[in-house]
Amino acid sequence: MKTIDPTSQSAFTTQRPRFLHGLKHRLICSVPAAALSLILGYAGFTLGSAVDLFPALALSIAGVVAFTSPIILTEGWNKPFPPASHLALISVRTQRVLWYLAGSCFVLPALLRIVSKL
Repeated sequence: MKTIDPTSQSAFTTQRPRFLHGLKHRLICSVPAAALSLILGYAGFTLGSAVDLFPALALSIAGVVAFTSPIILTEGWNKPFPPASHLALISVRTQRVLWYLAGSCFVLPALLRIVSKL
C-alpha cells in the first residue's frame, strides 16, 4: 500500500484565493481607516448634512486601497518599506486614482463651505 507524504504537493491541494494571501497585513492596514470611516459617517448622519459624509467616503476609499495593496512594516521606521507588490490586487495607476478621489472627497466639504461664504 502506497502512503502519501503530507509534506509533498499532491493533486488534492488547492490554492487559496489571492485576496487571502497576507490577510493579516491587509486587515492591519485597512481596519483603522474603516473604523474612522464609521465614526465620521455616524457624525455626518447626526449633523444632518450630506456634505459631511464625504470624509467618511474618503476614508472608506482609503480602507479599500489599504486592503487591496497593504504596506508591510517589517524592518522598522528607519529603513525603507519593503515592497509588497506580491500582495497588491490593483495596479499602481488604480491606487493613485483612488487616492486622488479620496483626497478630493476629504477636502470637498471645506471647499463647499468656503465657496458658500463668498
